[in-house]
Amino acid sequence: MIRKADELTPENSFDVRTLAASHVGYFSRPHLFAALLADLVRVAPM
Repeated sequence: MIRKADELTPENSFDVRTLAASHVGYFSRPHLFAALLADLVRVAPM
């Protein structure tokens, strides 16, 4: 679905991140999830 969305809006493509954890990684590895979120805030266009 991401590939198809990127094809439709190439000027607004997805930024896919991977969290090395299970599907509840934000509970089991909160420090990694927090770092990922902080990085997204830093690179987000204003």
